[in-house]
Amino acid sequence: MEPTELLKQKIKEKYNGVILISAGGGGTRLWPLSREKHPKQFVKLFNKKTLFRKTIERAMKLFDAENIFVSTNIEYENFVKEDFPELKPENLILESERRDHMPAICLAMKHIQKVKGNSIIHIAWADDLFEKEENYFSSVFASIAIAYKHKKLVRIGVKPTYPSIKYGYIQVENLINEVDGTKIFTLKQFKEKPTLEKAKEYYSRWDYFWNIGSFTVDLELLNNFYKNFQSETLSVIEEIYKDFGTNKFVESLKSNFSKTKKDSFEYGIQEKLNPSDVFVLPAEDIGWFDIGSWNFVYEVQEKNLNKNVLSGNGNFIEMKSFGNYINEQNSNKTIVTYGINDMTIIDTKDIILIIPTKETENLKEIIEEIKKRGEKELL
Repeated sequence: MEPTELLKQKIKEKYNGVILISAGGGGTRLWPLSREKHPKQFVKLFNKKTLFRKTIERAMKLFDAENIFVSTNIEYENFVKEDFPELKPENLILESERRDHMPAICLAMKHIQKVKGNSIIHIAWADDLFEKEENYFSSVFASIAIAYKHKKLVRIGVKPTYPSIKYGYIQVENLINEVDGTKIFTLKQFKEKPTLEKAKEYYSRWDYFWNIGSFTVDLELLNNFYKNFQSETLSVIEEIYKDFGTNKFVESLKSNFSKTKKDSFEYGIQEKLNPSDVFVLPAEDIGWFDIGSWNFVYEVQEKNLNKNVLSGNGNFIEMKSFGNYINEQNSNKTIVTYGINDMTIIDTKDIILIIPTKETENLKEIIEEIKKRGEKELL
């Protein structure tokens, strides 16, 4: 395994590689800290760092700041600038409204072409964690080298660690023994989120991998995919970027971006590709976590002797209490637990959530109840 600094140098000088960090998603999966106007990637969870900042710090180990681009919703511009002061102004890509990932990636593609010219782009997500960074860096570097040399879209897949119904899957077919020293498979097909029965089947087989959403591709090739499968959206984006660098650009973005087709990249582009256009790179032991529930936040945090995670601004007295996640964000108050086990307790200025940690993946039921009551200010 080559040193990270050497990989970084090669990405910049040999492959003209850039990374796009997608940070525009909303949602309430870490409610009540995560809200529609303050999504989970900008919530301070890790020693007062956000998921977004941890992603940036990881990216800066492999890419120079000038080669790190961020795509986000215009509502979150200040969050990005606060968390990433090293960001070059021209590397911030603002979506005027949420149109899902297909048009968002098209917008970012055209932006990066304007700023950097043709590049190899690696797309990552602001709310992922990788516990084994060196292995992760090797996988990203390999995907860049392969995309550069072989002109393929290179999907990064992760071997499932349990039968999940939350993730899409990639089924691979033929092993290409070695491509530049890395094992690569040809793509057979993509599978959307399965039933539990199907997930158990996929988990037991060698040829299924989690689709974690990350991929690497030459921008010129990506542009061709949009030209072939989403030409109307591409035309809208190209019209917007005729005004790039002028004082008309923001106005053009706001008036035209809504004309793009609202669709995911998976449905809009990925599922339309010929399998011969795609290589699948199984990432070896990278310790990937999608922080999609408080259960996962608890799993990846450092725990004290009582297996509790104590986070936020408060003081904590824990008596006969084990395996809890407690986060106090309100007013430096003291939280006392006695005989409380395996619970998640979140204290904010307007909500106290108390829920068994194993049930936190079902927060959507609480969200639906709040919507029924018409209390949208809580979301």
